[in-house]
Amino acid sequence: MRRILFAPLTALVTVGPNKTGINFIATQFMYTVSGKITLGGAGMEGVTVSDGAGHTTTTNSSGDYTLSGLIKGIYLITPIMRHYGFMQATSPVVVDSSKTGVDFTAILLPYDVFLPLTVN
Repeated sequence: MRRILFAPLTALVTVGPNKTGINFIATQFMYTVSGKITLGGAGMEGVTVSDGAGHTTTTNSSGDYTLSGLIKGIYLITPIMRHYGFMQATSPVVVDSSKTGVDFTAILLPYDVFLPLTVN
């Protein structure tokens, strides 16, 4: 069930013909998911973090990130940065309140460089 707050909570109405103007405003609860991405124990700046549902953010200079505007549901939190892999590539998170501590550890991926070789 989604968490929605109505205002006003109640309205006193005298029932009669053609009663109009009885209005309520619904506000859906929004949550956040936050964590830290580290490389060798230090915060890693510039990592893109996605929730798989269209929300993305980038880590700050301390490696911290916050995904905002999430409604209740299950999200696959995924860090992405070229030339790096992450221990636990994705983390499924059940969002029914704001979540903290969804952390990842980066590892530099080895790669080979091939250059053209000419022999005279």
